[in-house]
Amino acid sequence: MANSSNNDNRWFQILHPRPLAKYQVFIFPGAGSPGPYYKDWGENFPDYEFALLIYPGRGTRLAEKCITSVPDYI
Repeated sequence: MANSSNNDNRWFQILHPRPLAKYQVFIFPGAGSPGPYYKDWGENFPDYEFALLIYPGRGTRLAEKCITSVPDYI
C-alpha cells in the first residue's frame, strides 16, 4: 500500500493523493519536460498514487538555486 503521509516533502508533489493506493509511482521529469504534463495521470488509475519530483529552481521551488550536477542530487 502506498503511503503519502509525508506531504511536507518539498521534493515531491503528490498529484492525486490516495492514501489507500496499492502503488506509488515516482515521476522524474526529463530536462525541459513541464511538470503540469503529468497532472492528469492519476485520474484514470485509482490503484496508483503519482508523486512528481520538483527540481530546485523549478515549479514551486523556483526561488531555490538550480542543481547543476548529478552528484548534488544524490
